[in-house]
Amino acid sequence: MRPQGTAAELEARRLRAAGFFREQKSSTDIATLCGVDISSVKRLQAEGVSGLEFAWLPAYAPELNPVESLWGWSKYSDLANHVPDDTPRLPAVVRRSLGKPRRRPQLKRSFFHAAKLTL
Repeated sequence: MRPQGTAAELEARRLRAAGFFREQKSSTDIATLCGVDISSVKRLQAEGVSGLEFAWLPAYAPELNPVESLWGWSKYSDLANHVPDDTPRLPAVVRRSLGKPRRRPQLKRSFFHAAKLTL
């Protein structure tokens, strides 16, 4: 997704970001940038913004999201053979299924493990 706005608006945002990071007192700040092109990052670095680490994240990575494992478990395991009595009752059944891991800590941990995230 590309950043929204005119070239002047985008440049103004970039300058505000550069000013923000210059004012920070910590030795290293981490910025997660969504929709920012590499040339903007290089300009920030060229302007002398130091102590800033850039982490490029993929635009779409469901394997890194524990919620995807929860949805998969609910859809293919807990509700795999469930046939609701009627359509209005279905949201309550899905909510109950998605709430079950709250009472099963090991199951909840497995979703984070599948996403290769530490708790």
